[in-house]
Amino acid sequence: MRDKLAGICGDFLGECQRLWRWAAMHTRVGYKGQEDEYDTPMPDWIKEASRLKGLIDIYGSEELSGAAQELLNAIDACWEGTTGAFMRCDQAEESFKKASRKFLWSPTRLQ
Repeated sequence: MRDKLAGICGDFLGECQRLWRWAAMHTRVGYKGQEDEYDTPMPDWIKEASRLKGLIDIYGSEELSGAAQELLNAIDACWEGTTGAFMRCDQAEESFKKASRKFLWSPTRLQ
């Protein structure tokens, strides 16, 4: 179970990083990329991250789930295109990583 949840957390983090770069490219904050590297977001732009977040809700702790939700909220705010929103995203990513390590590598979890 620990390996499965570790994979889910890794996939979630990777998808969040992709969305973060997409928002940065689309709003021209931070990551510049190449012209038209990221198109305008589709209505379901957050679908895969939300699916993975649901799995974290099922298999993870309340703390881990909350950190994942905060990361999604921070990414959503990035579409405002402000530096503060991207700084919030950076902090939320670090909080998610910390909560993941704490939950996944606790000796009393997921035997």
